Amino acid sequence: VPPTTSDNCSGTITGTTTDPLSYTTQGTHVIHWTFDDGNGNSTTVPQNVIVDDVTAPIAPVLDDVSGMCTISLAVPIANDDCAGEIQGTTLDPLTYNTEGSYVVNWTFDDGNGNSSRVAQNVDVFTIVEDVELSSSATELTCGVKNIDLTARAKVQGEIYYKWFKDNDLIPGETASVLEIGNGEEGEYAVEVSDEDLQCNVLSDPILITEDVAVPIVSLSPLSGSLSSAESIIINATAITKGEAGYIWSTGEITSSIEVKYPGEYSVEVIDHANGCSVNSADIGQKAIILNYWKENLLRAFTPNADGFNDSWRIERVELVQKLKIVIYDRWGKAIYKFSGSGNEYKGTPWKGSDGNGNLPIGSYYYVIKIDEEKPMKGTVTIMR
Repeated sequence: VPPTTSDNCSGTITGTTTDPLSYTTQGTHVIHWTFDDGNGNSTTVPQNVIVDDVTAPIAPVLDDVSGMCTISLAVPIANDDCAGEIQGTTLDPLTYNTEGSYVVNWTFDDGNGNSSRVAQNVDVFTIVEDVELSSSATELTCGVKNIDLTARAKVQGEIYYKWFKDNDLIPGETASVLEIGNGEEGEYAVEVSDEDLQCNVLSDPILITEDVAVPIVSLSPLSGSLSSAESIIINATAITKGEAGYIWSTGEITSSIEVKYPGEYSVEVIDHANGCSVNSADIGQKAIILNYWKENLLRAFTPNADGFNDSWRIERVELVQKLKIVIYDRWGKAIYKFSGSGNEYKGTPWKGSDGNGNLPIGSYYYVIKIDEEKPMKGTVTIMR
């Protein structure tokens, strides 16, 4: 408001100034007032104006906020005598989607060193209760080829399911039960949502492992020969995680069998820890027992180069792993020796020679040793 003064001639004189009459910036300001009587006489007087904001903004009264599933807060406004409307600031989140009670602390600062604070309560509710995820088993094996994962939850309205494996969404799986099979081991979880797809709860994960390792099986011996008075023990050695079960081709269920007849023998081994099994014949472990005395040794042959019976053949000799043959003449001199596999002998059988030439007609003595069996002895005749 312009000040006034009195003059002896002019009476009341109102002061004038070229300085502003309104100030919004804090600090000390000077207004220079001039009083002029219009007769060439004037007086100038300074006036100090001090602007000092010491009043904090008036914080609003904030209502508690509550809602279902997700709440996003609006920024509140406070009024200040100097700054006018001031938006609140906070270091707390503005969005809440997990069930619970929260407090948001708002601050209103006028920029002049004055601030006020107010707390706002937030309550989030959900219509989906905690999800329970159960499984029919936790390890896939040869005996447990499928596992059912079942989700249970209480929801107001229709329930929607999303399944995850190793944190990745499984496309197309929207039922409450998920079936998984061999080769699908991993960490599984399910998310349950309400019909508006706004409330959702993720279950705790379940780890599904897999054990489909088959037994490691070996037979000993893999080949052998029988005489009319002999038997051979075939042993099965198995590496398994649990107790091993045996089912031989003969029907026996022990880890070893005694055989008295020629034939092919194999065993199926079952690991009772995971239900996995393997048949030894499928992995090249098949015992072949032969009867050379009666079936597989020629008593005579005719090495005369006519293409018929020119060598001393041993039927199925290729199945023998270790073979040793020594032929003797009537004086006990070794005239032929072989040591190697049966397959090698089949490729280069004895043709009635002592290495220097063809042997004469007559009977010769042999000693044959197959694998680890005891030697077989007999005679063979060369005819020309």
